[in-house]
Amino acid sequence: MAKVKPASGIGNAKAVAGPHGASVPLTKAAHAITDTNWSSGVSALGAGNGTALPWDNIAEGQVATAQKAGIDSKTQIAANRDYGLREFGLDPGYNDPKANPYSQAAILQHNHESNARGINVTAGQALYSGQTGNAQTIESGRTNQAHQGLVNAEEQAKATWIAEEKAAQHAEEEGINSAKEGAVQRGIESYHPEVPLPEGGGNNGGGGNQKPPKPGSAPPNKKWAWNGSNWHLVKA
Repeated sequence: MAKVKPASGIGNAKAVAGPHGASVPLTKAAHAITDTNWSSGVSALGAGNGTALPWDNIAEGQVATAQKAGIDSKTQIAANRDYGLREFGLDPGYNDPKANPYSQAAILQHNHESNARGINVTAGQALYSGQTGNAQTIESGRTNQAHQGLVNAEEQAKATWIAEEKAAQHAEEEGINSAKEGAVQRGIESYHPEVPLPEGGGNNGGGGNQKPPKPGSAPPNKKWAWNGSNWHLVKA
């Protein structure tokens, strides 16, 4: 039976790390970003001015790593498939005994033909007339059983290769999506605009002519702070 070597890199996709190596929890707005609009602007994330989010170097490197891992895994799976099909020798392109004489199917067929010739040679020495027929029946049954075992083993191997391909594709897509989500989150966390508020009454800092901001009006992962003259957003 063909031994299928596991493809490298499958299932090894890792979550995108945030600041100080911590896992970055995505906001609801960040999760809403799609493949086509993920960098359309921080306004979609609640920042408010429509400035486009950058595609940062971290995300670019993570996407390249995910794509390379996907290519390496799929290349290994293709090599496993070719090796396995050649060893089984059942499928078109692999089932010619002359071109692939050491396949399991070719060896099985060779042994069957050799045994059949031996039965015919010894037919004259049979003790009774039915002995040759019985020997031929036993040999054919043994060969058919072995052939069916090869077919079953190949079907299992094919199912494994398909599953590995799907896992490799899923791991690659997960790595790319995680890179995009990480870029969105870093864009949110690095957004520190000065936001003057409308003139009005006093403020929590004492003096001045601005009203304090309404509770809950800061974007995700931000808070309002008084700098002595204006309220502005800082990292929470």
